[in-house]
Amino acid sequence: CQAGAYWTGSGASGTGACRPCLSGTYSTGSGANASGTCRLCQSGTYWTGSGSSGSGSCRLCLAGKYSTGSGVITSISCSLCQAGAYWTGSGASGTGACRPCLSGTYSTGSGANASGTCRLCQSGTYWTGSGSSGSGSCRLCLAGKYSTGSGVITSISCSLCQAGAYW
Repeated sequence: CQAGAYWTGSGASGTGACRPCLSGTYSTGSGANASGTCRLCQSGTYWTGSGSSGSGSCRLCLAGKYSTGSGVITSISCSLCQAGAYWTGSGASGTGACRPCLSGTYSTGSGANASGTCRLCQSGTYWTGSGSSGSGSCRLCLAGKYSTGSGVITSISCSLCQAGAYW
């Protein structure tokens, strides 16, 4: 049998008896005599076809997605980065690849593939944490204080109102 296939029986009279490695797997060597010679595509990848003769057939999960298991058989099995995080690369092999939105920002959608999907907290608010999944994490400046900028990362950046004015 050629690479990407195997045969467990005896007395085969042609390559038609060879069985292809299943989806999510591949085999690089010829003459394989067991399905165990088919290797699993590594985490961060998937393969929908059968009979693959190399790991190059395993496709990378797209940006904004990851997979933790090996032998994944479809791109649908690549999980989305959660809201509040993004991933710009491809082939991520775990949730740790998803980067949290920085302080002063948040993201409501899952599967984000760029840091630009993280929105700035609006003026009059701040956020010290990271990985926020909604604008509700942005905290209001305290009474008597304000901020004019967006994406403020600390309450210290909230200025005191001038004498004779209030907020």
